[in-house]
Amino acid sequence: MLQVKPYFKNPVNRIMRGIWAILLFPMMLVGQVSYLSGSYDVATASGSGAGGVPSLSYTTTAGSDRVLIFFMIIERDHAPGATGDNWASNAPTGGSVPTVEISTTTLSHLSSQWIYEYDAIDTESDADMSLELMVYGTLEANIPSGTNSFNITANFNNPSNAGDDAIFGALMFENVAGMSNVSNANCSNCNSISTASVAPNDGNNAIFSLAAASGDRTISAGTNQTLINNSSLTNGSGTYTGFSEQDGLSGGAQYRTGTILSSTSEFSASGAADMFGMLESVFRITATTALPVDLVSFMAEHLEGKNVLKWKTGAEINNDGFEIQRSIDGLNWEEIGWESGAGNAVQMIDYTFVDDYVPHEKTFYRLKQIDFDGTFGYSEVVVVSPDNKASEVYVFQRDGFVDFVCEKEIEGISIFNMNGEIVMNNHIVNAKNYAVNLSSFKPGIYITQLNGDNGLVNKSFIVR
Repeated sequence: MLQVKPYFKNPVNRIMRGIWAILLFPMMLVGQVSYLSGSYDVATASGSGAGGVPSLSYTTTAGSDRVLIFFMIIERDHAPGATGDNWASNAPTGGSVPTVEISTTTLSHLSSQWIYEYDAIDTESDADMSLELMVYGTLEANIPSGTNSFNITANFNNPSNAGDDAIFGALMFENVAGMSNVSNANCSNCNSISTASVAPNDGNNAIFSLAAASGDRTISAGTNQTLINNSSLTNGSGTYTGFSEQDGLSGGAQYRTGTILSSTSEFSASGAADMFGMLESVFRITATTALPVDLVSFMAEHLEGKNVLKWKTGAEINNDGFEIQRSIDGLNWEEIGWESGAGNAVQMIDYTFVDDYVPHEKTFYRLKQIDFDGTFGYSEVVVVSPDNKASEVYVFQRDGFVDFVCEKEIEGISIFNMNGEIVMNNHIVNAKNYAVNLSSFKPGIYITQLNGDNGLVNKSFIVR
């Protein structure tokens, strides 16, 4: 382990002599996710089920880097012992999810949630009632213009009992670089759901979440959330009344932009806490940045004389591919390989690249992500050495960010301005690199203290 002298009381004076080594780039303001519009429709089932499927049309809203989200919330009666014959997808634990199209575009299935009840026993085969939440989406390149209707085709059973209810909804966001499902939750006989915080916690994130509740409740947003939908219907025709099924169905949607800390998504619903159940799906939406791909992780390690690079994307928009770049000094870069991208995708994708020629004790790597139109952006930098020893923490600046890179794990970071005032203080868990969003930083010199396996290390950077 590298031994570092104890941290000085005034970080500004001691660090000034190292400022010449900092790379200087102009600061870029990062776009924020914006909610554009929404559309919703509800329905209750007739005896034949024909009236239980809402008919929903949606007019595409103008914007850039948009994502279209479609959701279905369905509450169903079941005949006891019927082995879930009235599920939307035949059987949620093993059946295929329904296919949803808008115009001729097939939407990607993003998440499914369900809950079922029979008296006080959770038994799917004998369910009296079930509640389902299914979410779909598509990105900018596949969103049709004008007014279009949603079509639900394969693997969908029309609601067939008088107590069946349904809510369909569509939402549009802009300035979206990627979207990924981060949490699902359900609870029985409850009145609210909370989910854990989402990492990384920075200003590029937005948290979007959907909730479904049995009964015609009023759904309220969580702390610091903006409620963008609260739809409900009352249906007094249900047969099974053990869990207030006759009350109907409700659904809500909310989102929050900016820095995401803890308790990122929490709904509550009015009425008694003994309602049948609640469902929630939570998504992390990444705003448009210099890197037009939702890069979830990027790492490198030395294995059997080779350096192995691995990275994961949460979503891709018009992604032609990744140019892999290598440096032995952190300043001069060369292209060593290429990995084609997925074009447009909303699911997690894993990439691997092996560097057979390791030219130096320490080697730096970064990704140059390139769109089909030639637009490009750089990832954070990673560093690796054959002996896995680190003697330094490295600082790299790119448009809108400053990256701190080390082979040993960083546990905490504090940033001071030239007056010695702390402007950021974060605890970090098991990170060998850490990116700081500079969009809220004023121009000037900043001093950074990093705490981790290397001890206390002090670095500086400049915001222009």
